[in-house]
Amino acid sequence: MLKTGVQDIEALADPRRLRTLFGGRRRISVALYAKIAQAADPERAAELILEHFADARGAYKRTQRHRFDDFDARVLAFVAERFAADAPLTVHDAGVSDARTAAELFEKLAPRYAQLDYYASDYDTELRVLRAGRVHAVLDRGGRVLELGARPFVFHVVARERENFRLYPVNYAVLQYVERCRLPRLLEAERAHRIEAETLTLASPRASALAARDARFHLIAHDLRDPSPLPRPADLVRAMNVLNESYFDRAALASVVGRLFEGLGAGGLLATGSNDGASSPVKGGIYRKGRRGFEVLWRSAEAHYAHDSIAGFAVP
Repeated sequence: MLKTGVQDIEALADPRRLRTLFGGRRRISVALYAKIAQAADPERAAELILEHFADARGAYKRTQRHRFDDFDARVLAFVAERFAADAPLTVHDAGVSDARTAAELFEKLAPRYAQLDYYASDYDTELRVLRAGRVHAVLDRGGRVLELGARPFVFHVVARERENFRLYPVNYAVLQYVERCRLPRLLEAERAHRIEAETLTLASPRASALAARDARFHLIAHDLRDPSPLPRPADLVRAMNVLNESYFDRAALASVVGRLFEGLGAGGLLATGSNDGASSPVKGGIYRKGRRGFEVLWRSAEAHYAHDSIAGFAVP
């Protein structure tokens, strides 16, 4: 069998052009994210492009608008109860994918908190795209290759997306050729300054526009395993659909929880959880930073994966 990819923004408006002849899903090039303003429905186009794209860790950036509305309403109630409207409020929204839900929460907080400083972070906020003829490569900030393309093919270069030689022998052969022959030439051409990388910003149109017009909203790159990137302790940290078993084992999660604790100011709030789609119930919790650990303010009936690590955290 043969499976081609999608490298034209116009194709995103036609569901038939997103499927193979046998009904399978065609891979959509993440490089199209630079053209979403040209799409008939930019927000939907952004969702489609990111739906099956993963970073080097295998973490997906899929998201939808209004995904956490009910949960955010609960978070906002706790914030209003604990932080005066005339006081500065610093928020770190971590693991925001393309930041569309971060923009939604910011716009709910902004009318109440004039001194709001909101940081929306994700592991990769910008990628690099190298092109030569019909071939392209997409690399992360660490130089790792995430996607290769050779029209009409698109390859997502992470372990779970590797081509199956038996099912797609032509795809497999093309990928081997591009990886072994064309990719080294692309990288060498960039080093020799014969080609220049394009910068690909993975922020939704709404979030990008918000960051451009409001100096209180910041889009930044951050690895949750590192110390807080904020210039001051946060009053609220929100981490949605990121503190999951698919991304962190128990040991790594314990380390991340420690980093989140360090990044919060005294009495600061941590809100975290996961759900399956827009407006579906969030399995999660809201916690307050104490002297040596977290106090549980609220949790869902079914505990979130990170709950035990957060509730059981204690300063050494």
